[in-house]
Amino acid sequence: MTETGDYMLRGKRVPFLSDQDIYMVAQGVAKFFGCKAKTLQAMGFFIEDIQHKMPIVIDVRNDNDPIFLVARALCDPREAKITLPETLYLRITDGDTEAAFVLCHELGHFFLGHDPVLHMEPDVPPCKNENSEYQADLFAEWMMQRIAGKDWRKAAVQLNLF
Repeated sequence: MTETGDYMLRGKRVPFLSDQDIYMVAQGVAKFFGCKAKTLQAMGFFIEDIQHKMPIVIDVRNDNDPIFLVARALCDPREAKITLPETLYLRITDGDTEAAFVLCHELGHFFLGHDPVLHMEPDVPPCKNENSEYQADLFAEWMMQRIAGKDWRKAAVQLNLF
């Protein structure tokens, strides 16, 4: 993590996107894939649809792969690949809310085009809207509203996911 000023980045610093910009991208993606409240119960089809309509590879690997020592899942927008551990993938296809959120978070990295940005002005502190993890979380929250319904967060809070 990088700390600058009062705001601490959880991820890479990326170009500023307003909450409204992120919302518009998430809404466009949800519309493109035809996401609706019942999509959570059909996540296997949703994943197939992603790979059919977009040049995105969903790479499912053994849970013991060393890559998962770094993160629960990974997205490389340049390679158009999302890498998931097998148990997470199975939870996603079973309609698990937390697992679906992780997938939507990784899709956020892809659709928001996250590549690290080098800022030449070290005196300018970052803000949350330049944080790749904040942007991906916000994208995922709006996607989850579409695929699991508006009350998805209330259920997730009750399960201590947030």
